[in-house]
Amino acid sequence: MREIEIFYLTGCPYCNNARKAVAELLKEDPAYQALSLKWIEENEEADLANSRDYYRVPSLFYQGDKLYECAP
Repeated sequence: MREIEIFYLTGCPYCNNARKAVAELLKEDPAYQALSLKWIEENEEADLANSRDYYRVPSLFYQGDKLYECAP
């Protein structure tokens, strides 16, 4: 199964909320546990982050296509 990439920054309040929301979703509906999620810290994997077209985190990608980008 292909992964959903989730780009985040440590300490970002929006990213922390996204983690909580995903955890609640997985707990609420076990069907979502089949998803393959890859959490990518932007600063730790800068080359990969720079290869994606986004400005804000959290941002989600599937097969290189942007699914979601945070809007303040």
